[in-house]
Amino acid sequence: MTTTSAAARPSISSLYVLKAIGAFLVVACHTPFLWDVKEWSDPVHTMAVPLFFMISGYLLYAPEVEISEARALKMIKKLIPIILIVNLINYLWVLPNHGNVIDSWDKLMRLILLGGTISGHLWYLTALLEGMLLLYALLRWFRGWGISLLPLLLVLNLLVGRYHDALFSFDVSIALYSVICYGLPFLALGYLIGRYRERLSGLHWQWISLALLVLSYLEYILFIGLESSGLGIYLMTAPLAMSLVMLALSYPTFGAGGVLERIGLHHSGNIYYFHIMMATASIKLLGLLGLGGLYDPLGAVWAYVLTLLFSVVLRAVQSRLGLNIL
Repeated sequence: MTTTSAAARPSISSLYVLKAIGAFLVVACHTPFLWDVKEWSDPVHTMAVPLFFMISGYLLYAPEVEISEARALKMIKKLIPIILIVNLINYLWVLPNHGNVIDSWDKLMRLILLGGTISGHLWYLTALLEGMLLLYALLRWFRGWGISLLPLLLVLNLLVGRYHDALFSFDVSIALYSVICYGLPFLALGYLIGRYRERLSGLHWQWISLALLVLSYLEYILFIGLESSGLGIYLMTAPLAMSLVMLALSYPTFGAGGVLERIGLHHSGNIYYFHIMMATASIKLLGLLGLGGLYDPLGAVWAYVLTLLFSVVLRAVQSRLGLNIL
């Protein structure tokens, strides 16, 4: 029988620091940041969501399959109320300006299956839940068999996403931002990092990360030359994200007790869930203060800080109510 303590996830400070940084990169994907700097940061912020998936996959792993299974089930139970509440809050936020955005059965089904109908970035939560459900099934009924094959789905991400326009002349209807193209392969990569961590730990990940970052920018320059408008990951996104996770694991106490660790541990999820709301609030707030011109160069910073403050208040209210959901 799996005990509660055995199923508890290990606490690694550096991973929470990485989540705090990843949360900022997600915000920077959707808000202005230092004019041309944002454009040239594309190879970096493209790996933000993959990092979240991979860290979740890593924290899922345990040498005993039963413990991994218990962790997956715990995450599934945690995600369901989060998805319902986060979508409801975002729905109420967009309602005054956009009306009922779930005005057809088709949109309702897309909301259930893909999760991005109310606000596009919320696809991540649905993909995470669906990925956990599928991993739970593999762990429970197949003892994890097949997980090592799931990263191959990243090829599909490349073919229907970033490199599609450059390679093909026909359209595809596969949802790029979904459990198939993102959730499962990156969760599996994180899980496999957990499985092979000891074998990988002897490598010099700081130099590997630097080399992969250089290769990522060489690919980015090549991609610009292809004049393709594709979305999704780059070829180097997964290797670079993996190297950063391994780099963090090489220094597990990095950032212990610091601000970034606390942000990553307690607030990175809320920053992801609510940053679009707080970005629009930032625009209005800066406008009221006569500082509207400061949004374009620093929109990501304003949105990140305001969402962090929102998360602090939200968690304080939950604490008063005896809740621990968001």
